[in-house]
Amino acid sequence: MQERHTGENIMQRMQEVIAVWKLDGKVTAVVTDNASNGIKAVNALRDILEPNDVTCSAHSLHLSIKKALSDKEIDGLCQKSGKLVAHFRHSTIASDQLTRRQELLGLPTERLTQSCPTRWSSTYLMLAKLIKHRPAIQSVLADRAIVTANSAQNLEISQQEWNVITELCEVLEPLQLATNILCSDTVSSVSMVRPVMKALIKKLEPQTSGDHLVENFKEIIRLEISRRFSLDWDAQPTSVSARQRASFLDPRYKSLQYEVPGAREAIRANVREMLDDLATSDDQSGTDTTQTEATALDILFDAQPRVCGLSTQFEAYLSEPEIGHNSDALKWWKDHESKFPRLAELAKKYMCIPASSASSERVFSSAGNIITAKRSSLLPENVS
Repeated sequence: MQERHTGENIMQRMQEVIAVWKLDGKVTAVVTDNASNGIKAVNALRDILEPNDVTCSAHSLHLSIKKALSDKEIDGLCQKSGKLVAHFRHSTIASDQLTRRQELLGLPTERLTQSCPTRWSSTYLMLAKLIKHRPAIQSVLADRAIVTANSAQNLEISQQEWNVITELCEVLEPLQLATNILCSDTVSSVSMVRPVMKALIKKLEPQTSGDHLVENFKEIIRLEISRRFSLDWDAQPTSVSARQRASFLDPRYKSLQYEVPGAREAIRANVREMLDDLATSDDQSGTDTTQTEATALDILFDAQPRVCGLSTQFEAYLSEPEIGHNSDALKWWKDHESKFPRLAELAKKYMCIPASSASSERVFSSAGNIITAKRSSLLPENVS
């Protein structure tokens, strides 16, 4: 886009794309980051989009964690840790000595990781590396032939601070795992978002023996996740979201055990209502998708194709056992599509929504590598 990236300009460009690709009535949801212009653009397209827009879950989680990391005391400890890492990365003598101590102590010979302000996960990786190589780091700092007493005093981390760093890493590890899952190209569907967030909330429950700094850190993340992902149930007719429908249609989470009882009933009723709407639409168009096509054996044995009513399909799906969270939900639907044809239509509609925009961003990152200093001799026609 050559013009400014305002909500109105983005909306107009989206309208053009939808028209060119003939996607009217076919767009289930638009995944946006939390920028106001993107959200405004999607909200302006209510006449041609279903009201199922979802924000990028990875970005929402990122903002939740960044809010907690901005706490004054936590931020100060992270900056102090970054200063220690910078010393070993910028000092050749200290870096060489760290490598030697790592070898002597049987630790992997690897450089420390510096945090990046725009990636919270880099803070976790930095702190985890410090804990991993703590013996080697302390050995170098204690050697006055390498580090002066004054420098060591400015760089050393106290025992209490090490304890906080250790607890912080324990809190950040599941958040890092969740981020990796939500950003995956292969297993990340919007159906996973609420179960994953609810699991994180459970991981972040208060511990009476925890450090007060870390407990406050966890509380901030809990509140931010709950707010950004609307985890508290609001018993309104329009409260059922695309994420909740997708979770119900995902055989890994169909029991909705992460939802409160009132939400479970509302989600099931909402999906059932959507099934009825599908049936009404098919009746008006003269089609019937509940009847399965006769096979060669059906014809030979004079067997009639099985007709499965909506109520039968819905109740049968409810009675199906949940599959493991590591199982392939799409394969399950491929194997059960003939048994639940109506529900399969809805599953295709909602489970195709990605949990985050990470995959599309990676595509643009790869596209950006087409023209680089090493490829500056490409002809214009080859680039396009």
